[in-house]
Amino acid sequence: HRRLGLRPWSARASLAMSYAMHKQVHPPTGVDHACAAYFTHPIGDGGPPNLIVTQANHLTVFAIRRESSTATDAQLGARAVAQAKQTANADASVGADVEVSLEVVAEFDLQGTVGSLCALRRRFGAPRNQRDALCIAVRENKLSVVEFDPATQSLVNSSLHSWETPTGLGGVPSAHRVAPLPPLAVADPEGRCAAVLLRGEGGSRLALLPAVEGESFGGEELVDVDEELDEADDAGEGVFSHKNNPRGGGDVRARGTAASVKDSYVLDLAREMKISGVRDAAFLHGYGEPTILVLHEKKPTWAGRLALVNDTCVLSAITLDLDNKRHAVIWRRDRLPHSSYRLCAMPEPLGGALVLSQNFIMHESQESSRALALNPLAGGDAGDESARNAARAAAEAAALATTAGNAAAQDPSLANPPAALASREGTESALGVSVELDAAHAAVVSERRVLLTTKAGALMLLSLRVEGRRLARHGAMHLRRAGGAVLSSGMCLLTRRLLFLGSRVGDSLLVSMQEKDVAATQALPAAPSLKGESAPAEPAAGKKRKAGEEAPAPAEGAPSSKPAGDDDDELEAMLYGEGEGGG
Repeated sequence: HRRLGLRPWSARASLAMSYAMHKQVHPPTGVDHACAAYFTHPIGDGGPPNLIVTQANHLTVFAIRRESSTATDAQLGARAVAQAKQTANADASVGADVEVSLEVVAEFDLQGTVGSLCALRRRFGAPRNQRDALCIAVRENKLSVVEFDPATQSLVNSSLHSWETPTGLGGVPSAHRVAPLPPLAVADPEGRCAAVLLRGEGGSRLALLPAVEGESFGGEELVDVDEELDEADDAGEGVFSHKNNPRGGGDVRARGTAASVKDSYVLDLAREMKISGVRDAAFLHGYGEPTILVLHEKKPTWAGRLALVNDTCVLSAITLDLDNKRHAVIWRRDRLPHSSYRLCAMPEPLGGALVLSQNFIMHESQESSRALALNPLAGGDAGDESARNAARAAAEAAALATTAGNAAAQDPSLANPPAALASREGTESALGVSVELDAAHAAVVSERRVLLTTKAGALMLLSLRVEGRRLARHGAMHLRRAGGAVLSSGMCLLTRRLLFLGSRVGDSLLVSMQEKDVAATQALPAAPSLKGESAPAEPAAGKKRKAGEEAPAPAEGAPSSKPAGDDDDELEAMLYGEGEGGG
């Protein structure tokens, strides 16, 4: 009896000692990643793509609704197809008189914090009723390729991939710790493969995932295996993986047609390509084989050693032969600014990619190389005499901030050494704008326009002058302010006129873009008349206004008619709201 009496007491004691390792009090609200994909419906329906948003371990799928939220996806798709046949522009229905909104289609809780997110497009040649898949990477060097099941309105894993360090190799396995940098997932624009950049474990590795051939997807094959799929679902085998479900070259998608990948393999960039310190990667357009552009740092440096080691970043374009697993570097660009951190692939016919750094915007391709200096800190001899004077003044101001025993106090050029890119042929200075682009995000609107969002919340429009497959020799890039927005953690272009801006500190925005003057944006003059014909005479006009009151009225929409402080007030009011007194 005593032993029987102890059993309930020991059970109660074990329950009392249990505790929760993690408890989520409130779901995450800050947007970390966003992308556009035909996730819940195929591109053949004609409707706009879905907006996929991740917030820590939460994934939300939005649908774009126009005019009326009661219309179904099929009705919206048929309407968009009819409008596309009547007009040359498929986005003509998105105008100022059309109400556009976002509607939540599905929400999912994920088992881990999302490190990066990308959309795996349907492969070229695949049927138009095939949907896109999502590649979700987490910090533990794992990747899930998921698709949407319209029957159950749930996520289905098509494959799971893990590149963790096994126990006994390199000490503690990576499954027991979080990598300092999350893996970066990128996908080929033509849907031929996906890649995951593994930056943990002190090295740089590239995991490659070839896509399933487009001919493997078909309605007849899917109908033939419906009964087998139902039996597998009843047996609890609804989650499919290429490793535990080998189906050979003719893979058949479970739960509908969607993009998928085969078994992955890892390319050691440091050992095979002599590439280390990778910062970013992006797939390029217009190549017969998948080609990935890698931004890496050849020799690490920091701001205190710029006088000794500068211009350390390198671009390497690697062509991928996925069938034979052979890879080669086809072109390089070296001596790029040490602050380069992000790549943005450009569509055809231009190709190549934009490289963002703190003081420069660069376009690098196999045919040409152009750069735009953004502020006086860029240094060098690019631009006019005023830009060179501003660069010297910035160097002297930096030298004054140093101690008396520092060498920069005697030689101001050591405090702010000019980048090699500033004196390179093809580098120009930005006219009428001075901005720093660290922590910026980019979204390609068209082959000639790119939208940038800065760390201060400003939207900048970059216009390009394209001549064939390269930029023009003079006046290749022009940067101007396009408006104000929130402090963005990411941006995603849904259509040519709809832009999503995600934020961690403010409300995320769905922005409708309208061009004010198309002709002025396409024809880019090389003279300082980018801000109007009266821009060069502005300083003289300011002196006359001090003497008399016959100042001309500012033109409507002129960029210089609004003080810089008003932009900060607009941004503060947008983020935190206006007070009772209007301030």
